[in-house]
Amino acid sequence: MKNKEKNKKQEVKDNPFSINNIENANELINKNHEESKEESKVVYLLRIDKDFYDRFHFLKNERAIRQKKYDEYNTQVFIIMLSVVKECLVEKGIYEKSTEIFNQIVNKRGKRKKNKRTVSKDRLEELTIHLSSDKNQEFLNCFYSVIKNNPEESINDSSLSKNYFFNDIIEIISNNKNTFYKYVSNDLKN
Repeated sequence: MKNKEKNKKQEVKDNPFSINNIENANELINKNHEESKEESKVVYLLRIDKDFYDRFHFLKNERAIRQKKYDEYNTQVFIIMLSVVKECLVEKGIYEKSTEIFNQIVNKRGKRKKNKRTVSKDRLEELTIHLSSDKNQEFLNCFYSVIKNNPEESINDSSLSKNYFFNDIIEIISNNKNTFYKYVSNDLKN
């Protein structure tokens, strides 16, 4: 064992030392640090019913076939879906900015009380989505608008979660397939 450790010596290189290298490195480190602050992402691990998971992938694949664009990944497709949902809500005149209380309810960590959309473990699928803070706010605004304008729902329901709204997104997209299939987005920088 000791012989193996002795053979793992570091290679020493004689490179000239320059203070400029340190200054350049410091600039790069600070530059990368500033950029990372601006591009923070919100990661959603959506736990959804198998049927809605399959419908999401069907819609995604159908869009890829129709547009002959096979390089869109789940997050990009989700952002396009979100944009179509927003357009539909704006057309109906019901798109609103979500309240801070609603955002807190939806973003609360931990388990929620069971509701009609609670998924049993044997039907559960997971979908990971990465959203910029702007797209995250758009998601919350759409969610709020749909819940607020549904007489059977309450915006103060503590069982609401991001998973809950996924079903609504898929339903709205299914009713507006052609718009979704043809949608061209210039801002897919999620």
